[in-house]
Amino acid sequence: EAATALGRALAGAITLLDPDVVVIGGGFAAAGPSWWDAVLASARTELIPVLRAVPIVPTSLGAHAPLVGAARSARTLLPHGPEVPA
Repeated sequence: EAATALGRALAGAITLLDPDVVVIGGGFAAAGPSWWDAVLASARTELIPVLRAVPIVPTSLGAHAPLVGAARSARTLLPHGPEVPA
């Protein structure tokens, strides 16, 4: 039921925002094939035909996504100085 509800909610957001892709992160990203199948089926059923091809994918960063996002934000906010080796 939760996967179906999320799929319906995603369909509403996709209809409203018309994104190129939807990336799902957090614990949902690793929920497994049966969960993903229910989310995708629900979203595709609710979407208008022209938006049914919008990809809905799990994050490739997994649990590291918040850390990578924070680091990227910090890097853009800090003044540019000497390069720090990666």
